[in-house]
Amino acid sequence: MMKRSISLLAFFFLTCCAATAQTSRSGIAPDGAEDIPISRMDVDFLYLAASRAMEDDNAPLAIGFLKAIAEKDAEAVLPRLQLAEILLQNGRAAEAREPVQQLLDMPELSVEDRNSVRMFQVQILILDNKAEQAIHNLQAILHDAPDTYPARLMLIRLLTAGKHYEDAHQAIAEGLQSGEHPQLYHIQAQLFIHEGALDKAEQALNTLIKLEPDESGPALMLSQLALRQGKPVKAENVLRHHLAGHPDALGVSNALGRMLVEQKRGAEAIAVYEDIAERTGGNVDVLTALGLLHYQQGDYDKAADTFRRVLKEHDDPRARFYLAACFESLGQGEKAKDIYQRIKSSDENFAEAQLRMAAMDLRADRTDAALVTLRQLIRSEPKMAGAYTVLSAALMRQKAYKELLSETEPALSLDDVQVQLLFNRAAAFEGLKQYNEAANQIKKLFTLEPDNIEALNFLGYLYAEQGVRLDEAEQLIRRALKERPDNGYYLDSLAWVHYQRAEYDKALTVQRQAIDHVPNDPVMHEHLGDILWKNGQTEQARSTWRDAIKLGHEDSRSMQNKIDKGM
Repeated sequence: MMKRSISLLAFFFLTCCAATAQTSRSGIAPDGAEDIPISRMDVDFLYLAASRAMEDDNAPLAIGFLKAIAEKDAEAVLPRLQLAEILLQNGRAAEAREPVQQLLDMPELSVEDRNSVRMFQVQILILDNKAEQAIHNLQAILHDAPDTYPARLMLIRLLTAGKHYEDAHQAIAEGLQSGEHPQLYHIQAQLFIHEGALDKAEQALNTLIKLEPDESGPALMLSQLALRQGKPVKAENVLRHHLAGHPDALGVSNALGRMLVEQKRGAEAIAVYEDIAERTGGNVDVLTALGLLHYQQGDYDKAADTFRRVLKEHDDPRARFYLAACFESLGQGEKAKDIYQRIKSSDENFAEAQLRMAAMDLRADRTDAALVTLRQLIRSEPKMAGAYTVLSAALMRQKAYKELLSETEPALSLDDVQVQLLFNRAAAFEGLKQYNEAANQIKKLFTLEPDNIEALNFLGYLYAEQGVRLDEAEQLIRRALKERPDNGYYLDSLAWVHYQRAEYDKALTVQRQAIDHVPNDPVMHEHLGDILWKNGQTEQARSTWRDAIKLGHEDSRSMQNKIDKGM
């Protein structure tokens, strides 16, 4: 058998050995010196070269030397063990079979080495997708050596992967009899969670926390388990308890911060992330999260300051986008637009920046510029739901109802079609007097937001305008008024239901309430004039129609005709 000690002479030749193995077998080394073929190298020399190659993570070179040793020394155990291990690590299971079998055929192999070789056999079976046979071999190893922890761990993982859950639990229990291995409790907890046995999972995690009190993983798992059990207070307490003893556990702090964000406890979340930022010396990811929290809380000045800190340390596209969004929210449109324009097309927030600039143009009555941006954006991002919504608003402003309907039609097939788009499409159909289609759009909207009060009022008004389904119209409008009893437009809709029923006294009372809340709407003054006329108050009606013209009624000719000829 090969000696495991290496002679000093062999060590002297080590540096030339690595070069020797990488040359061809021509007999000439790269520097012109005479090459020594591997076949003529001493076994000790080969082993030292193999060891050096393994230290340098040069697997191909190490494999070459170890194979040479195996050819020279039929009793070499350690080189074969190392050869099999390296081959398996590099996915070369077919080549590993030979040294593994050679080792198993050695009658004098120690129990420890034999178990190592049997584990190599198991790895080969796993790589060959022979999980059941691998399980059988592992059970045989554990029968002979019950304390072989790596074999038990691999057996449990294979049983779990194969959904042999009862056998996995049995293997875990047998493993825990020989010692409280933390990893076994970890797997046990995961298995119980998978099976829905949450109380048992909690017991396993509590034991794991006692065994590894300084580890964050068990506390994080227990907190998530408490959330799954519907116990958010307990989940929070687990994290805070761990942080009390381990204030530097950043993963736990981060989990607590996320939990507070999800519970809409922004101020507390900000305090947590400020602490993490201080501990990490201003970590870019932590500062970005902190900036987003300030932004969500509406503290745009603090958010802007935080994003500036990020950008001083790192050219972060997301921080740049949200800095622009802060300026936009602070009413500093030119600053915001300047930053949005500098966001690169390769950045993840480029499309959103383009959309925001289009919305800014629309708010500034630059509708044509907004439309150019939006149409280009939709061509490049045809699945961007928000772009269709803003496009519909721009076209609605131009009363381009047909273009609105045709250009936003593709958005209806998107998974995230937006409520406002459906509302704008309904308004476009209503503008074209296609009332049934308008109602259909609102009904689609209700599948997303059944209690959308704007839509409730709009559908009720559509029915009232047509004089159909008036009882249903009143119910819809009153549902909206229940949420906003002082909304003048909703009152106008209700007044029009009474008008269509010829309940002119009721209509007049409600319409006057509507105008008290919205005194400058020309259409509402037209409605009041119509109701006054039906109530026999003809001169007051004509005066009210004149007010509608003064307020900018879009159809002044129709108003003048009513003034001249009545209804």
